[in-house]
Amino acid sequence: MTVRRHWLSVQEAMLSSCPLTIIVVVRAFSTFQILTPVERTEKNLLMPPSRKKARSDVMDKLTLDSPPQTERSLPVSISSIANELLSRIFTLATHDSHDPYDAILYPIIVSHVCATWRQVALSTSELWTSIILTHPSPWSQLSRTIAYLSRSRRRPLSLFLDFRDPAWDWSEDSHSFSWKHMENVIRLLSPHVLRWRCLELLTDTWSPIFTFLWYIRRVPSAPMLEDISISRCNVYFAAQGVTFEPVALKEPVALFGGGGALKSLRRVVLAGVHCDWENSGLQGLEDLELKYQAMDVMPSLPQFVDILKKCPKLRRLAIFGWGPRAETMPDKVTGRESSPLSVGKFCGSVCLPHLEHFILGFLDVEYATDLLSLFCFPALKSLTLEDISPTLDPADHQDASQILEFLASNASSGPPPSHPSTCTNTQCFPLANIIHLELRSVQASQLEIRRFLLKLPSLQRLSLTNMGRDIFTALGHIDAPASSTATTPAVSSHPFCLQHVTCVQVDRKALVAFAQLPVERKPLAPHCKLTLDIRGEGLALSGVPRVELIEAGVIIIADDSRARRPSLALLPRDENAASAPTPPAPTEDSLAGPLSEPEIVAKDDGSPRRPSPPAGNASLVPASTSAGDLKGATSPELTDY
Repeated sequence: MTVRRHWLSVQEAMLSSCPLTIIVVVRAFSTFQILTPVERTEKNLLMPPSRKKARSDVMDKLTLDSPPQTERSLPVSISSIANELLSRIFTLATHDSHDPYDAILYPIIVSHVCATWRQVALSTSELWTSIILTHPSPWSQLSRTIAYLSRSRRRPLSLFLDFRDPAWDWSEDSHSFSWKHMENVIRLLSPHVLRWRCLELLTDTWSPIFTFLWYIRRVPSAPMLEDISISRCNVYFAAQGVTFEPVALKEPVALFGGGGALKSLRRVVLAGVHCDWENSGLQGLEDLELKYQAMDVMPSLPQFVDILKKCPKLRRLAIFGWGPRAETMPDKVTGRESSPLSVGKFCGSVCLPHLEHFILGFLDVEYATDLLSLFCFPALKSLTLEDISPTLDPADHQDASQILEFLASNASSGPPPSHPSTCTNTQCFPLANIIHLELRSVQASQLEIRRFLLKLPSLQRLSLTNMGRDIFTALGHIDAPASSTATTPAVSSHPFCLQHVTCVQVDRKALVAFAQLPVERKPLAPHCKLTLDIRGEGLALSGVPRVELIEAGVIIIADDSRARRPSLALLPRDENAASAPTPPAPTEDSLAGPLSEPEIVAKDDGSPRRPSPPAGNASLVPASTSAGDLKGATSPELTDY
């Protein structure tokens, strides 16, 4: 026992000193041993001939369908690790990735390497806490979810629910994932609501979200829930003059029944989703995002101010589109000018002393300027400005000079107060303390851009997306007086010294011209990284343009040539399968009662019979499945995971 305790202490020291190295070794080891024969052949082509024969004899025996190997077949350095540390390594390898699908794959991978690893994996409840459901949902996905819910025991759960359909035709009533499907999802997950820690829900239409909010409003408590992200992925409703649809489901619903159920809530993202703002439960937050809402369902100005005042520890705030409702709705169809937000007595009333990151995506410059007049951010360090009108109409561009002028004129020059209770400074945006600035699709005059940049002496990181030549021209003349019209300013000290500049979809010729300027003309640190990110643009950068960028010192980031892993859940559609009729839109009467408990068909021995897997794009949970079936995670089929 003493020797084992000493060996455990040595291994713990090794794990603390180089955890990432061990994780990489475990991942590589476990992943390599379950390759298919075709994948092993491709991998062998890259392997030196001297190593091929030595590995082929062992690797040919290991596939996902083969039984677990004995621990003697493992390398000594791996098999000698204590089970307690092996469990910790598995946990780190599962949850250190930003890809939610990795948290599903790795537990399955490590549990199929050998008998010892499987025993360790099944006894480590932390491995099975990520639940992913997508649409269409094959039976294997349901079976996997039941197994994960059982194996996670009492651990907090992270839920990722993506019910979007790439083939959707933009009709609200024709979507293949309806409110009835959402009822089945709630039936599966709601018994575990006390364990929910993170929830991310993505849909194309409103009725599934309304159904989710309607049933979840009855939850008396969700004590572990820290992170809520609910998105109706349709930015169209944020356009000027567009009102919320469907009108029949416009009624606001309290988020989890209001504030009493959400004691641990710290982050909320509502994209295209509104709730009962008077009883929203949004309080004590550290991160809040309100995005792409129709203006007619946004909170009133007093409600908006009250929500933010209840979040004094807010560190990040993002608003895309509209904030509080304007008194008069803008109407782009009739051509009536947009009505400004009547701030009045609320001007400067929202002081958030801990806010460090502010993101504003604006649709109307005048409205955005009035919205900014509400705020006072004395601790601001990161600012993002984006014109999102081209997202709705590529031909729609606005002159954002008014916004830049407002920020520059309200920039305080002194250090931020530590913990002010109220805002007494009329200059509420300390641009002098900002170290990161991001501009996306922002069009403004070169003179106004230069005036704005001169207010940022601490700026270190600059991110530019879909920006024209003016920003690079302004950067090249940043040391000139703002009122100067000279094309070649006198050499002087720069107001800031950038350490990293990242560009996406910018004028490449302007970028090259800026990069080729003399050192004394550029506000760049000696080792500044000037990066052009062309990932996702679909065009390979080659020839003369690529050479010019490289010679100018620009780092190019392109798409990874390696094939991406396919989705876990999406299966080919069965074109011959008959599609189920779309149920009518939900109403208050149809949602008033409890979730239905369909009759359970019994086996010959009297025990409940597990329903057959659904065909095609059938519901996530078949109609013959009851809550009792869903809780049973001990059926023999679950051993496949």
